[in-house]
Amino acid sequence: MDDLEKRLLHVVDSVLGPNGRMVRGRSGDGEKRTYRYNSKQHEFAKVAARGFCRYDEAEKAAAVNMLQGATGTGKTLGYLVPAFAYAALTGERVIVSTFTKALQQQIINNDAPRAQRWVNDELGVIVRYARRVGRSNYLSLSSCLNLKSMLDSKDDDDVKAFVNDLTEWLKRDHHTLPTVEDYLSEVGNGCQLPAGLDAKSLCLCADSPTEEIEAYELALEESHNADVLIVNHALVMLDASRWTKILNPSRPASILICDEADRMTDAAESVLGADVSMHRFNGLTQSVADAFNLPDITGCVGNLYSAVQSIDPGTAKMAALNENIAKRIDGVLSALEPHVAKFAGMLSSPQGELEDHSKALLADFCDSYNDLANVQKASRSKGNTSIISWSPVRHFPSLRVGHPEPARIITRMLAPMQWDGEDNEDVMPPRSYLRAALFTSATLATPGRSLPIAFDAFADSIGVVRHCKRGMTRPIHNVTADLYRIFDAPPDFGEMFFVLPAPNAPLPTGLAAEDEDYATASNPAWLDYAAAMVREAAAGDGKTLVLTLSHADTQAIGERLKDLDGLIVAKPGDNMSMLKQQYQSRDNAVMITPGGWEGLDLPGEVQNLVITRLPFGSINSFRLSLKEAVLRHRGYSDDKIQSIKFAELNADARRRLVQGLGRGIRQRSDRVEVWIGDPRFPYPASFATALDDVLMIRRPRVLKAFSGCIPERFEDSFNASRIFLTDGSLHTAELV
Repeated sequence: MDDLEKRLLHVVDSVLGPNGRMVRGRSGDGEKRTYRYNSKQHEFAKVAARGFCRYDEAEKAAAVNMLQGATGTGKTLGYLVPAFAYAALTGERVIVSTFTKALQQQIINNDAPRAQRWVNDELGVIVRYARRVGRSNYLSLSSCLNLKSMLDSKDDDDVKAFVNDLTEWLKRDHHTLPTVEDYLSEVGNGCQLPAGLDAKSLCLCADSPTEEIEAYELALEESHNADVLIVNHALVMLDASRWTKILNPSRPASILICDEADRMTDAAESVLGADVSMHRFNGLTQSVADAFNLPDITGCVGNLYSAVQSIDPGTAKMAALNENIAKRIDGVLSALEPHVAKFAGMLSSPQGELEDHSKALLADFCDSYNDLANVQKASRSKGNTSIISWSPVRHFPSLRVGHPEPARIITRMLAPMQWDGEDNEDVMPPRSYLRAALFTSATLATPGRSLPIAFDAFADSIGVVRHCKRGMTRPIHNVTADLYRIFDAPPDFGEMFFVLPAPNAPLPTGLAAEDEDYATASNPAWLDYAAAMVREAAAGDGKTLVLTLSHADTQAIGERLKDLDGLIVAKPGDNMSMLKQQYQSRDNAVMITPGGWEGLDLPGEVQNLVITRLPFGSINSFRLSLKEAVLRHRGYSDDKIQSIKFAELNADARRRLVQGLGRGIRQRSDRVEVWIGDPRFPYPASFATALDDVLMIRRPRVLKAFSGCIPERFEDSFNASRIFLTDGSLHTAELV
């Protein structure tokens, strides 16, 4: 153990230990003692601190650490305290990245100030921290005033009141340039963005006044000077794709902490992907040609569209983008470029006399041109795959570019230089500048698997390899698998009880195999059973949250329960914040939604949680279809491809189920009864030796791996599960 590790662990013990500064508070400052000692948090922080010190000097390779912490672990302060201590002791920079704005706001407003104060008290060093977000996230007074002047009597009163209040708030003095989240957080009391109001209409843009742009640049400079920088995953992925030129290249970070790390692939897709609907682009081109008398522009786009349509997609509804199509894209871009440049000038000219519908048409056309240029650019980037996909109903083709594992770009920050021999260091900078990276979330591991294998699926998604390459004696990446840990919440953090499906309950799709879920509409008999389960759950005390997989299931179950008091049925396009507010305001609320599996925080508000079915995704999703195209190109057999896709579906479904179960316990005092309506979910081991007549009924399909999704601290209550029979009654099994 080196000196830095000893000093870091000393700070962690002094702050988060049994008699640390966190639980003692500070005498004489009036602070209330709101924290209690959390042994799980303390251990989490110590493991994180050790991981920060595992840099491989010989290989110049960052240490890669993975820690899972359930809700109640206290992982945010668990990594912030050693992060602030590391910055204080070394003078080096730490980046903390999140996926959601809510967690970023929590860190900025609550956790970072506390970690800063405790570390300062311990070491006498003030560690500066700041947030870094894109320009379009910052509020603009001029944009709000413009929007306010455009609102008329036909507009929603809630929108007008919100914009008016926000405008008055922005006229006050603010220490730093605020964001929408800053306003919502400060106003509090459930304040939220009204439905139908686009946050972008309130924020900075390229045309904002000089003084507002200067204020943004000051905020950017503050982030450059920060010792601990709070960012989002999209910025981290963009930074990696630009060879670390985004997040202040003059002072590269030594430590990267990615919370909500299970969402890194989603962030990477949003940054690195590209998608163009050829049907829409062809229609837009024809409309522009007619409106501006430019018949020559339709030929090249029409020829590209015809060439794409002539390709036989086969049963996969997906094909590789061949050289002929790539050349035609080049021709389209060359032919349209002068016209797009002219249209862009017309749109930005203050003397323009375009009517509103013409402005909208040209703006859409220019956007589509830029999308096609992005497809062309991305298709030429190393590691990307260009494909043509067809919509499932009308079979319209789209040009799409992506990567089957887009989050793997993060290895540019982690890998030993030239470990794969593919980069030319004459033109590319060294890839590995981090000393350590910590990836953490509540659902990082694949449930039911032992360590370190449990983290392999996630590690593969970000391109981290903990095995040795042929002929090597060291793992490809500097993984600290001995520090891989899974932290459950403290034993007294909430109570969870279970009601399981009857052994003869209908299957959700009428089929026995989970891999065919995507192909068939929900079984009406199962919808009846699921609705009866929800009705029985709602008959008990408290509120009920019902998680579905689709809006079709949501509406079908809601229709069967339309006489139920307090019913809230989510519809496509509904704002989750509005639904949450309705749920919180009703004493007997029953909310049915497909959007609540993760990110929905309702402490003390969920007494009954109904999991209608196991959360399998679609085997035809873009991500899996892209992977299939890549594997097929590499020569994999159909059987092997299907096996790989189903394994990913299964692992993702287990992680999502854990996320769904987490909606029931958000604070220490929560008590929830979990109802599971999918008969493929396994029974507890205690049922295997029972002589109960109900348990003697043969179950057509059981997916045993899902039993690993139940938190260990609830094993006793899971063994005492009740069963919801098909006649609507509850049965307590007789166990031996």
